Amino acid sequence: MQCAGFPRSRDLHLDLMKESCRASNADFVIGQFDILRAEGWAPDSRTIDALIEAYLMKGDIDTALEIVEQMIRRTSCKIPHPHDLTYVRLINTCVKANRLDDALQLYHNMRISGRAPHRATYTSLINAVAHFGSPTTAESIFRDMLRIGIQPTARQYNILIWLYVHRLNDAEGMQKIVEEMHEKGVKPTTSTFNIMLDGFVKRGDLDSAIELLEGFPVQPDVVSYTTVLKGLSDWERGQENGRELE
Repeated sequence: MQCAGFPRSRDLHLDLMKESCRASNADFVIGQFDILRAEGWAPDSRTIDALIEAYLMKGDIDTALEIVEQMIRRTSCKIPHPHDLTYVRLINTCVKANRLDDALQLYHNMRISGRAPHRATYTSLINAVAHFGSPTTAESIFRDMLRIGIQPTARQYNILIWLYVHRLNDAEGMQKIVEEMHEKGVKPTTSTFNIMLDGFVKRGDLDSAIELLEGFPVQPDVVSYTTVLKGLSDWERGQENGRELE
């Protein structure tokens, strides 16, 4: 019931919704949104963003995605488009929940509307697609990130190198990515060389693996030496088995 002399204010409801989001009180946020609609207020992007955040706090990804779809179809329902941060939050949530198709759809919706995720979200999405989706799509998302001017990091290049080693088994492609990394001025990390070592060992190119290990521009770690030693051990075991068969 409304108190006498106390005006109904959408901003007041919005402030309550935002503060309730910060306090992780999702049910209160949803209740405030229902009050706004009952009083005839048209939702704006701030109220919708708060509502989506509330459903994500409740773990109800499906309802959050349904709201986004309504926002995208705003020409018919007159609901504003999602805010950039809302898209980012949804993409990250879907990636963590192993809902890769939903994450990709959100990403495509965002790009179609002329906006783009942050670097961290690009990294998370590229990594998920590289491991569980289409290798071509993973690299396409990476290339899209470069086109909009986001500076790539060693972490992102490491994901692509891993992709060429483990998903594509493409040594030439791996080497091209490494060369591009140098051209972009991105300094390789120990992880970069460990992934490359693993690629050489997996295809039995121990000479290249040893050469790379000896020429490491960064300090090798336990993984570096273990990878090469395992490759040598497997090679020696194969030689012994071959001699036994003679």
